Amino acid sequence: MVWIDPLDGTKEFVRGNLTSVTVLIGLSLNGYSRFGIVHQPYSHANSNHGVTYFGSGEHGTFQMDYDYLKNTH
Repeated sequence: MVWIDPLDGTKEFVRGNLTSVTVLIGLSLNGYSRFGIVHQPYSHANSNHGVTYFGSGEHGTFQMDYDYLKNTH
């Protein structure tokens, strides 16, 4: 089973509270959670900076930062 919530925090997004908005993706196999991703496009410290957390039971959790200004073309 796959869960995708493309705009978790919809009410906060409408209010303009972008730091409370996340994108959630999860994968479950045979009733067990196997993999998950939480992406926060706007951090509390800098609205041009996002962070993604991802992990699995077998490999642990990881964090990947993203700076929108450095990654534009």
